[in-house]
Amino acid sequence: MDAGPRLVERLMGFGDARSASIAKQIAEEEVAHVAVGVSWFLSVCKQLDMNPASRFQGSISHGVLVFLTFRWMSVIAIYFI
Repeated sequence: MDAGPRLVERLMGFGDARSASIAKQIAEEEVAHVAVGVSWFLSVCKQLDMNPASRFQGSISHGVLVFLTFRWMSVIAIYFI
């Protein structure tokens, strides 16, 4: 998700407006996709009577979510604040 805007800029710089438009659409849809995942995560934590923030931090410390980017973290952080 965090590479989307840079990719769009690079494609536009190469004069490839069509590919840039596609990359922009994918990046925008990914935000909604991650939001759904966060909603699901919060729902599961609630059903299992788990603290979402603690569970999330525990998952990171155990390497489950190693590949999260800063952009994903910011989307997820919205739900914990």
